[in-house]
Amino acid sequence: MNKHNREKQLRPEEKVSVIVPIYNVEPYLKRCVDSICGQTEEDLEIILVDDGSPDRCPQMCDQFAAEDQRIQVIHQGNAGVSAARNKGIELAAGEWIMFVDPDDWLERNAVEILCNQAERCGCDVIAASNYFNELHKNNRQITAHGKEIAQGEYSTEQDVETILRAIFIVRNKVLSLQVPWAKLYKRELFRHSQCRFHEGMKSGEDGIFNLYILRYAKKLFVLDVPVYHYQTGWPGSITSGYSPDQEARCRQYLVEQRKFLELYQLWDEFQIYYYCVAEQNIHLLSVNESRNIHSFSDFFRAASYLKQISEEQLNAEAIAAIPAGFMGGAKKELGLWMLKRGMYRSIMLFRWLGLAIERVLFPKR
Repeated sequence: MNKHNREKQLRPEEKVSVIVPIYNVEPYLKRCVDSICGQTEEDLEIILVDDGSPDRCPQMCDQFAAEDQRIQVIHQGNAGVSAARNKGIELAAGEWIMFVDPDDWLERNAVEILCNQAERCGCDVIAASNYFNELHKNNRQITAHGKEIAQGEYSTEQDVETILRAIFIVRNKVLSLQVPWAKLYKRELFRHSQCRFHEGMKSGEDGIFNLYILRYAKKLFVLDVPVYHYQTGWPGSITSGYSPDQEARCRQYLVEQRKFLELYQLWDEFQIYYYCVAEQNIHLLSVNESRNIHSFSDFFRAASYLKQISEEQLNAEAIAAIPAGFMGGAKKELGLWMLKRGMYRSIMLFRWLGLAIERVLFPKR
């Protein structure tokens, strides 16, 4: 243990523990850590969890810790982002916990804004908005507003349908309650519950985590103020190319969501939201397949695959059960309308053309 970490253990409880899971993000890590260290709210504990990163991130983390006594570094073998976040939770000493992904960054007053709101409302979770910074589109910045859940205070018991809808039905460019970042969580929520990130999931673990933590919490405040920069399309991201295991990921996400609904006896009342996730998964798989189209035969294979997936019992039930207008948003309603009519080739054509146009407008550098 170095001198920095000995001093860290002697300090009193900080207001906020900021947890950063780190793996293979060398080009972006300094920007992320600088944005945390430069916060107007200085009463921070910054926990950098190096998850066995193969690049220079481990050395960078140690250098950051040498320069700022608020930083402590954990080096561990590669176990995934969930394990890294869980390790940070285990070590956190602050009154509040905040998660930041290492390729993202914060507005300079992000923590101050969240803390001020926490003091005003006395809620267990504060959820703010964010910016989307699209690296693959010349770093175009889009502001994500809370369209699926309005600003205000929510009881997790009385407003359960509003919260579930915001988690289960994902709108384009709006992620607020499906992700752990841009939020403050009371550390007591973790001390008195088993709410942790699912270490067996490769994707979707964020949404599952928030289902459980928001069910355990008493009050949530949604703040429609962007405080966080979420970067998309960086090299190596699962959103940047074809993923051969995407179907398995989607199926596991459905399994975990059903477990939650049945555990809390919400299945009968909110089964329709589960169907919405199944429908959205179909479109996610169609997008993934479009990234693997390189010929006419690939196109027809992808359309056939989409038909096969859509006609599976659960997915067919979902497509039939979701009423028009329920999903919200023109794109989602059009997608549902096309699935109801079996327009699989048309869906794949739109996906492929959209991807082709994007590649022309925003070529890889």
